[in-house]
Amino acid sequence: MKKEMKIDFKQLSADPRVLVAIIAVACAALIGLCVYTAKQTKEVETQVANQVQVFQDNKVAIGNLLTLKARSEQYIKQNEQYEALITKDGLSQQDFMIFFDGFCKAYDCRMNLIEFGEQSTEGEVQSLSFTLTVEGEFQNLMAICDGIITQDRYYRIDGVTFASGTGDLKVATINVVAFSK
Repeated sequence: MKKEMKIDFKQLSADPRVLVAIIAVACAALIGLCVYTAKQTKEVETQVANQVQVFQDNKVAIGNLLTLKARSEQYIKQNEQYEALITKDGLSQQDFMIFFDGFCKAYDCRMNLIEFGEQSTEGEVQSLSFTLTVEGEFQNLMAICDGIITQDRYYRIDGVTFASGTGDLKVATINVVAFSK
């Protein structure tokens, strides 16, 4: 046999002890829920702060990569320009003597001497240093220097010194480096 249990809520609510106990249990449950929720909220806030920092770091890294990419493209273009200037004509001393004799005459100057230094190689690029001693008017000597570095072939001038020549003429000693592949 089953016994039926009937709970009379009206009588329970009339007893203040039961009502206080229910309210105390409900308050304890609410406090527990608030503490648990606050702890969860703090954990979520910490995770969000970490993710924001990771996002900012990634944003900076992407910016740096984009800058590097732009510089790389600039370097590649500049390297292509240098590659176009460095000929594969070789570094024949005889060819340089003939070329610079005519080159100096084109500027109304006279090449007195050309002294060749050592030839060196770095990677695929060979270089040959030489010293030109040229006599002429100062403006023409400066034009020669400008003409040397604006040739289709890549030359580098490492130094120029001037001295008095015969009459109003000057003597320029020009240190040049020629490059070839």
